[in-house]
Amino acid sequence: MALVFDIGSIVNCFAENVLLKNRTGAYDINGRWVENPAADATILATVQPDKSRDLDNQDYGSQANGNMAFWSRTKINPVDEDSGIPGDVIQFKGKDYKIISVRFWDSYGYYRAVGELLSQERKGG
Repeated sequence: MALVFDIGSIVNCFAENVLLKNRTGAYDINGRWVENPAADATILATVQPDKSRDLDNQDYGSQANGNMAFWSRTKINPVDEDSGIPGDVIQFKGKDYKIISVRFWDSYGYYRAVGELLSQERKGG
């Protein structure tokens, strides 16, 4: 007999409010990214420290920078290095985390986003 868990009930049990800074915007005439602050929203997410096994494709600096995993039903966008568009940022307990990878668990209807802690010097992400 196989043991089956309902990840949805587990995620919901520990969910809390976090601020999702949806980094929509455009580049201005000087080449600077200008964000649309109206895109920020409070979402429910379960937060846990991330395990390095999920970051095999990330460089060592990303792995060593205090990563967190965020589970949410709300779509979360990772950084797109190819196009230069910054990903979303999640603010949790006063700290900002740049979203560096996202997986959609379609069987359960959840996004699992990995966020890299942004230092005060790297707020631009």
